[in-house]
Amino acid sequence: STPIKSSAASDVYKRQILRFVLTELWVYHMGYIQKVHQHHFFKNTFIFDRLEMELVPFTYCSLACDFCETRYHRTKPNEQWFENALTTIKQKLDQTSNVSIITADMWGGELFDDKIFNDRLFNLYKHFENEFHNLAKAYNCQYEFLIYSNCIHHNCDNLIDWIKQADLRFGTSFDFVGRFKNNVQLKLWWDNMQKIINAGIRPDLDIVAHKKNIMAMLNKQGSTYEMFEQIYNSEQYNIDFEYYQDVNQLDEYQVTDVQIGKFLKYAVEHFPNVSEVYNLIKTQRGQTKNMFAEGLPRYYLKVWPNSIEWNTINDIDRFRTLIHNKQCIECVYKNRCSPRYSLEFDNTQYCINKDVFGYIDESKKN
Repeated sequence: STPIKSSAASDVYKRQILRFVLTELWVYHMGYIQKVHQHHFFKNTFIFDRLEMELVPFTYCSLACDFCETRYHRTKPNEQWFENALTTIKQKLDQTSNVSIITADMWGGELFDDKIFNDRLFNLYKHFENEFHNLAKAYNCQYEFLIYSNCIHHNCDNLIDWIKQADLRFGTSFDFVGRFKNNVQLKLWWDNMQKIINAGIRPDLDIVAHKKNIMAMLNKQGSTYEMFEQIYNSEQYNIDFEYYQDVNQLDEYQVTDVQIGKFLKYAVEHFPNVSEVYNLIKTQRGQTKNMFAEGLPRYYLKVWPNSIEWNTINDIDRFRTLIHNKQCIECVYKNRCSPRYSLEFDNTQYCINKDVFGYIDESKKN
């Protein structure tokens, strides 16, 4: 019996080695595709041509969502932040010769909060964005500037004027649980969104896929679910899911891969035009994706009230770990899938994409 056990163990070992080798070859092959798209595969020759920025001038916000990572850190506006941030951006552009695309997200806190917003602060916002525009132009960069607002304030007219005058993208959030503390806040948000849409602005609307939001959606819970159905059916928003990864790791909001899988399968059935879901459905219908589409090398600059972070992000190693862990090389969907480390909340072999793709397949049969 001993030789049989030894042979079986040897076969398992050989399969593991073969899987490892095939996975590495596949990663290399997809990296070569990335190279064809002007992004070199080897670490020391990567071309970093994208600069992504997170600009947070202050964190004060009277809303204080239960799941927000800045809910305990409410710094007030500091005028010097704006000049310091512009100086930092210019320094980083001077240090990087290949950047041709810049994306910037500016948020708080709440930029238009009733307790702190005034004309002087508004002029600082506009001056900052205008100088940012001039910098991008001087460095021959394409750029996109997006501002976020929770829209629970009485300064919506100023917000609309700025968006239209500077041709900005606009984002807001909607959550079933943890955001709106009462119906007054919910109505104010709704009224402001109607103003924004009537002004010809199409908002980006994010839903944070934390545990309580997922359960509320699956259970069709309360008036916020009915309002979301109205939002979705209006076809006037770009709706997407933002995955919950709070630095404070609150257990009551933390999610698992399996919960995200259930959430996405429900959305496939009921909300197929949400960006995340639409892309999964479209891909499963045969449109091959570059698996590194979301992992292209890039610079990342984070300017907060009391800190500056500068990183060069190359996700290829993180993708390699994910591909080994989820056994992607053996998956029937590997040529249609774009594995995303951002959708991995635990280290099990359960794969969100594989589960959702299988659900889409079964739905097409029925």
